[in-house]
Amino acid sequence: MSPEQARGAQVDKGTDIWSLGVVLYEMVTGHTPFIGDTPREVMTSILEKEPPPLTSYSKQSPAELQEIISKALRKGRTERYQSASEILQALKNLRHNLELKDELERSTTAPLWLRWTRSPAALVLVLLVAALALAVPFYRHRNLTTSLPPDKSIAVLPFADLSEAKDQEYFCDGISEEILDGLARVDGLRVVGRTSSFSFKGKNANVSEVGKKLNVASVLEGTLRREGNRVRITAELVNTRNGFHLWSETYERELQGVFALQDEITRSIVEALKVKLAVSLPAHEQRNTEAYELYLQGLFFSNKSSEADLRRALDFFKSALEKDPTFSRAWTGIAKVWYFLADVYVKPLEAYPASREAALKAIA
Repeated sequence: MSPEQARGAQVDKGTDIWSLGVVLYEMVTGHTPFIGDTPREVMTSILEKEPPPLTSYSKQSPAELQEIISKALRKGRTERYQSASEILQALKNLRHNLELKDELERSTTAPLWLRWTRSPAALVLVLLVAALALAVPFYRHRNLTTSLPPDKSIAVLPFADLSEAKDQEYFCDGISEEILDGLARVDGLRVVGRTSSFSFKGKNANVSEVGKKLNVASVLEGTLRREGNRVRITAELVNTRNGFHLWSETYERELQGVFALQDEITRSIVEALKVKLAVSLPAHEQRNTEAYELYLQGLFFSNKSSEADLRRALDFFKSALEKDPTFSRAWTGIAKVWYFLADVYVKPLEAYPASREAALKAIA
């Protein structure tokens, strides 16, 4: 809960920055920044107190990292970073400075104040940059206003499972999320995050209603039918203001062709919305089919909240890595699951190191 939420004020992107600051603080220290024995005491702490410095828990935390996290947690939202991209850049700059200092220490006799670069602080920065790199597209494109939605805005709804056995929910959700992730990386396109888009799952809401609630001009919806290794996907891009179809297509592919199909759908949407790409979309990496299917199942369970589901997600991600040890996104999934397990199900001092280790492997 941010200070403005505690006061009952309207939330905005500044609230997102606060939440991100809380996450960063917890990742570095293994503790929540604002504590109290009762909800009222926690609220008072949020409104009136500053969190303990990072050095209270990690003596070698650099002062520059303290400044970055403190700015994200300022009481006044205008005093915080104005976007997650700004935090990412600040962390990248700090990581670069750490690397330069480390290089200097190896090549010369450096003073003692430089030697903290050999501490876990440098590794923590790598983890933070990795985590923010994944979070930026969603924080950057999130918009909570109720004004007329911008033309270049979209929500990706979870695809409906038309398979006869109705056992492909994980596959439908995973494909939808992968397309959403691809679109979120397109400059100039505002993409609603997964939580908001997937809140309409199974509700049969019309696109006009979705457009109003999510403040988007277009919605991508679709269906998926799978029979053995054959997949049939129908995707439709609809204007939320008038209900007209902007683009639609039906695809039939062998399972291994689904990887490239996700990119094809993403490019078609970009063309239909007439978004000018700052850079070309990268080609989708080649993946082991079995590993990718296991990854999608892990992704499905990682978005649930029970300990049993989260541990199932871990098992699926690990199985994916057994099939393809180079599958970095499976390591990202493991890092995310360990973070979700922290506090509620697993002690932070156990979960956060496991999350950090997986994140470092994801970007290795």
